[in-house]
Amino acid sequence: MPDHPRERSQSHHDEKRISKDRIFFQQPFLVALAQIFHSDLLRRPGSQMDAVLISKSSSGSVYTHSPASKYVSALTRLLPLVSPFQCCPLKARAVSPAVSRPPVVPHQLSRPPRHDQYEIFGLGILLGFFLFLSGCTTIVEQNASDRTAIKRAIANETPGHYFIGRRFYKVDYHMWGWVKEPSKPWKGSQLVMFNEQKMLAPDRKKNQIGADNNYEYQLEGHFSGEKVYEPASDSFYPEFVLEKATLVTTTPPLIFPDSRWIDPKIRLLEPPES
Repeated sequence: MPDHPRERSQSHHDEKRISKDRIFFQQPFLVALAQIFHSDLLRRPGSQMDAVLISKSSSGSVYTHSPASKYVSALTRLLPLVSPFQCCPLKARAVSPAVSRPPVVPHQLSRPPRHDQYEIFGLGILLGFFLFLSGCTTIVEQNASDRTAIKRAIANETPGHYFIGRRFYKVDYHMWGWVKEPSKPWKGSQLVMFNEQKMLAPDRKKNQIGADNNYEYQLEGHFSGEKVYEPASDSFYPEFVLEKATLVTTTPPLIFPDSRWIDPKIRLLEPPES
């Protein structure tokens, strides 16, 4: 028996509703697929979706280069982009162009050092060595002629009310020098601090402190019997009240074991040995 027209119309209406329901139930899947095509895979250069990379035409529209483009374009036209974490539609974002990368620099082999580099390095070492030697102070030891000259000078000193002084300048200390009685050896001398209330020391008077280092003087004055504290050496030294100073010689014989004793920068305070 043929179908009634009303029944066929009802059946056709049911099929349309079922197909719409299928499309409705498939819409979330299509939304997720559209989001994947638009936001992630198409924005990563070098991925598996390079075949469907999106580029802009001269009119600003978006089109694709794969058979799947018709599905993507249809989805973007018909469906709003809905975030799974939001309840409001999202505006479609334009795909940024490929991220620029720095140019790849090919590996360059390092060049072996040249011979002139070794020569320059060797010359630098030699120059530093010579500078080191030039900065070193030559040590002159006391010899027989010094000892003979010292004995002759002591023998020529006449007894009297004066003293023999040897200037002993040190950068870090404030002592004046070694003072002894006439006709007495230097090993019995004393390292003194000057009291300059009556007369200034010769180098201070000329405003040239230390310029007369190792000069020998004939001094007039007396020991006060007091001790003066010298902070750099943390010691006390006898005070000599200076009244007059007469230069004897600027090149006296060496009264110390070697020339380091008279170097202003070397801290040697041991008494003379002659």
